[in-house]
Amino acid sequence: PSLSAIVCAVIHSQLAHGGAGGHQWNRSAKTVLPFGLAKLSLHRGAAEPEPTAGRVRALRELPARDASALGFGEAKAAEVVAGAAVAVAADATTPPLVHWCLALLALVVALLLLLLQETRKLAAAFALVSVAEDRRERQAAEEKRLKTIESIRLSHDSHDAHLSKVAVASAQLTGAIDKLERLAADAKWTEAGELLARCEEAVMATFATAKAPTVSAEVQAAASRLREAIAPGGSLCKVHARSETCRRALVDLTTDADWTLSSHKDGTRVQFRRSETALAIKVDALIDGVRPADALYVWRETSLYHKWFPMVTSSTELLAINEADSLLHLEMDNWVAYNDMAMNGWGCDCLSKDGYILLVVRPITQADVPAGVTVPERKKLRRLLPSARVEAVIDVLVEPLSASSVRFAYSLTIPLASTVPAWAVNFILSEACANIFSNMREQAKKMAAQSPDSAHLKQAQTAEGRVLTAWLDARIDPYVAVLSGRA
Repeated sequence: PSLSAIVCAVIHSQLAHGGAGGHQWNRSAKTVLPFGLAKLSLHRGAAEPEPTAGRVRALRELPARDASALGFGEAKAAEVVAGAAVAVAADATTPPLVHWCLALLALVVALLLLLLQETRKLAAAFALVSVAEDRRERQAAEEKRLKTIESIRLSHDSHDAHLSKVAVASAQLTGAIDKLERLAADAKWTEAGELLARCEEAVMATFATAKAPTVSAEVQAAASRLREAIAPGGSLCKVHARSETCRRALVDLTTDADWTLSSHKDGTRVQFRRSETALAIKVDALIDGVRPADALYVWRETSLYHKWFPMVTSSTELLAINEADSLLHLEMDNWVAYNDMAMNGWGCDCLSKDGYILLVVRPITQADVPAGVTVPERKKLRRLLPSARVEAVIDVLVEPLSASSVRFAYSLTIPLASTVPAWAVNFILSEACANIFSNMREQAKKMAAQSPDSAHLKQAQTAEGRVLTAWLDARIDPYVAVLSGRA
């Protein structure tokens, strides 16, 4: 009887205190059951069971005598044994067979709980093995991808070998300028910046070593054409600035120097960096289950940011300059503050050279936009904090890994005085950044599933949307096919 009473009391106590965790059940079964069996053995051979009052008294004395043996703290042991004592007193008149049945049932329950605990351990071990295998597979796929990118780069460099040398000869200037204009038109700003630097070196070297009358008319014409192209309004006027912007953005997006980890959950890592005047946030993640082209379409369709981007309540595309260049206006209205951003977002295609696409977003004013485009005035709405136009700097690195996986790195820098309290910084980190990629993934999955609820799918089926999707597919799908060995 002592066995059934003690075990039933322990089970009742565990359930009552939410002690279904494996470690508590395990401890109860391994310590209380042997003690109960020992108590039961004391009654074997006795003509009469120990009087109820004696058993109750013995049970009540257990906390002081056997708390350590039970594996609980003294207070917990007193609670468990007090419950057992009540059970013994209540069940003193129950037939012994019932007690034996209850003891057997309690033993079965305890064994099942032990089995559950071991099963959980086994499942955890299998999970660790699965994670290790998945890591090895990812590492092998990454090594294969890097080798493929290297072969793509070598093929790319050999295509125009005469323009891929350290210096460009003066006789090659005309061909180099032609290529520069193609690179700029294709939004390949880093390649264009490197080639432009070599062209300028060639011009400087030519005119430094020879007087103008001795330079051929062809070279003089090419040099004049280059000067006109890089002048304001020329076909290459943005190359210097954009290639340098890309270079600086890549340093921040691909290194962890000077960044502080804020959180790392579900494959998404959030880091931040504070200065006297600004707060910088970086979020990176590997997204599975989406087409790279669909993921890029979600980022490029600026008129739909309010559908998925954290805290954005309204988004408007002011002007689509081309498929890789857009002017946009975003609004963020909540109980804390009303803020808006007027921005120019543009892309840099480095797939054929380095295996990534870079998205760059910078603030603009009315003076920065073409005639006929109006940047909305800032609304002066009353909230907890004053309304403001945020001069944000945003960079996004998009690295297709396969036909259904993409690596992203997102960097946001906003003006923020060092005196801003920690709760405001934590709010920005948790609300403004942590869910960026999970939200984007859901939108891309809806597109791939042809969901009727997908606003991006509806937009992609318009005339403008079809042009944009065709432009993205033509660049990303062939690259992904090469990575997968299908081309």
